[in-house]
Amino acid sequence: MSFEEKQLILCGRCRRPVELSAPSGQATIVSCPTCGQSDTLEEARREAAQHTAHRVLSAMLSGLRAKDQPELYFRFVESGDRQADSRGEA
Repeated sequence: MSFEEKQLILCGRCRRPVELSAPSGQATIVSCPTCGQSDTLEEARREAAQHTAHRVLSAMLSGLRAKDQPELYFRFVESGDRQADSRGEA
């Protein structure tokens, strides 16, 4: 099992693991059991990866960016993102 397969996708708002469903003949759908946020598994993985990349780059550039820059919102995040989990941000 690859590292990517071990990462759990969480709802960006609720920080709860998403549920998977695969309607016959269609793409796998992920949905949050709490708030109902949903999309295809492919799009959820893409957005979760963008969130992780944003966090890494933000940490690297933290001294260089403007303090009044708005926070970005991600609908899906990876479970390994402890910084966002501990801050409880959406």
